[in-house]
Amino acid sequence: MLHIVDVLLSMMRRGHVHTQSEEDIGAAMNHLCEKGRELGQCITEVSDALSGDDFLLEAGLVKDWEVLAKDFSDVALETRKLAGDAKVQMNDLGGPFSAYLTRSHSTTTDEKCKEIGTYTEGFTERKEHMHSVIKKWEALSLRLTKFGSSRTSNSGSLPKELKARIERAVENLNVLLLDKAPESLNRTTNAQFPGTTLLTGKLLSLKDSRAIQRAINGGEGANVENLDVNEAEEGTYSSTQLESLINVFRIILLDVGAIHEDVERLSKSGALEAYRTRLSIVLEVYRRHATSLEDFCLAIGESHRAT
Repeated sequence: MLHIVDVLLSMMRRGHVHTQSEEDIGAAMNHLCEKGRELGQCITEVSDALSGDDFLLEAGLVKDWEVLAKDFSDVALETRKLAGDAKVQMNDLGGPFSAYLTRSHSTTTDEKCKEIGTYTEGFTERKEHMHSVIKKWEALSLRLTKFGSSRTSNSGSLPKELKARIERAVENLNVLLLDKAPESLNRTTNAQFPGTTLLTGKLLSLKDSRAIQRAINGGEGANVENLDVNEAEEGTYSSTQLESLINVFRIILLDVGAIHEDVERLSKSGALEAYRTRLSIVLEVYRRHATSLEDFCLAIGESHRAT
């Protein structure tokens, strides 16, 4: 079966997609795949910064440092496990379940909408659990910063190596916990797949986000700078890079809510077939994101394995 991106590029060569280059779409998908390894390497950097304590023996801070390192180890391993679960979910949605959504003609629209609801049962609780893990990363970053500013050694000042390690760890945690400024992702009402728009908008550059959204919209311009996220659904959620990478249940729930409404509406207007093409590209984004999650797990595992 032809890869959906190959089909998309073929359409572009025939002139069916007019406003976006082949290179931009291919690059955007590749950058999405690479994002997981990039963020995983940030966790590796934190792990390296927190490893060892010989340099703290004279400062009398070994025990405090060991507590921080242990807490980091626990949350890193938990995050790695959750990312693995998220990868499985994205692969399933981008594979077996997507075939049901996009190619099955043997079920009615009502049956499909009911099946979507059944498929996502329990996703809200899983979304909240993943969000709670992100909060642990935020707390760890604050503790490291406080450690560097409030602890004193036996000599009255912190060792230079300790200061450097804390700065290195916090710098990488800040990358994980980066939340793009509001002006880059304001609210609007035109995001057909709000979860995918949130995912690409937070993890990719504006150019890459636009490339993917234009592909989804058949070459039509998409206002990626603006993003519609249902406030009742989202509450006070932040949208850090780490959250956007691993909390796939949030992404899926946002998209599925929109898909449910669109399938009902478009089936009545006879435009469902064209919608399936757009949905297929969204599901390809899911498959690429699964690859990114796998690389994220591998990057953590290269220097941080369960014992």
